[in-house]
Amino acid sequence: MDPGRTGGTDPYGDQDRIAEAMRQTREAEAAGARLRAAIARDRDRLIAFDALITLLEERNLRGDRQLDRQMRARVRQLQEEVGVPLPRSALRARSTTRLHAVLMDWQEALANLLLPNRFEFLDLGDTRDDGGSDGS
Repeated sequence: MDPGRTGGTDPYGDQDRIAEAMRQTREAEAAGARLRAAIARDRDRLIAFDALITLLEERNLRGDRQLDRQMRARVRQLQEEVGVPLPRSALRARSTTRLHAVLMDWQEALANLLLPNRFEFLDLGDTRDDGGSDGS
């Protein structure tokens, strides 16, 4: 006879353990969803950075080193997207090459902030030359 179904007591406390396990499962699922959302936000920040840096690199390759209003507006928009204040040197940059250099430094600082353990898994002992030579 199943005491849980007949309204009797549960001598083993299974109902409490099941309820607790279900609560823990819901909490873990919610924590996982929050983590996935945070990772997506951080990835979007870095993607926005990469898009502007690519645009600057394309302009530099064309020899267009002028910073027009549209580019300055794009830099301010990036600051809003990233949610981290621009370095003053980005606002004072007078050329696309200088702005590119400043943004590369800013991107590194942002990556360090968002991904503090990003160098943890680098294989620093791997000194192979991947340039096509097999070393023989």
